[in-house]
Amino acid sequence: MPAAKVLQKGALTLVMSSIALLLLFPIVITFTNSLMTGQEIDIDYGSIGQMNETAAGKAIPFVNLKLLPDQVSLEQYGKVLISSPRYLAMFWNSVWLVVPIIAGQTLIAALAAYALSKLKFRGRDTLFLIYLLTMLMPFQVTLVPNYIMADKLGLLGSSNAIIL
Repeated sequence: MPAAKVLQKGALTLVMSSIALLLLFPIVITFTNSLMTGQEIDIDYGSIGQMNETAAGKAIPFVNLKLLPDQVSLEQYGKVLISSPRYLAMFWNSVWLVVPIIAGQTLIAALAAYALSKLKFRGRDTLFLIYLLTMLMPFQVTLVPNYIMADKLGLLGSSNAIIL
């Protein structure tokens, strides 16, 4: 491989790795900060929204971002998972609703993708256009028709209405 090609590939790898690290940074900060004690969170992030004076006399917001906590603590997880069981109930309720929705959408999308890409039939392009337009519609446009359909099927007030 020519040297220029190796250099170009190395530069591209460096740029893409830097972008990946930049995008992963908030997730890493969130996870490591979840291991802080409540007092450390108050000390480090209690000043959010307050202004600090600089040498130039201009006020700037200041946040003390820390990659690693001073003292590792699972106190926050204990508060959420043990002290407040409502959180776990809401979490499992979300899982109960999301898993069938994702499974159904994946199945329907895979079958539609296969049919629209491999099978030749009359009206295929029109059907594909309708499929695309339906996906591009905002949720608010389909809200009333979905409500009417759930009402006619007798699903109002049940989780099946949301899943459908």
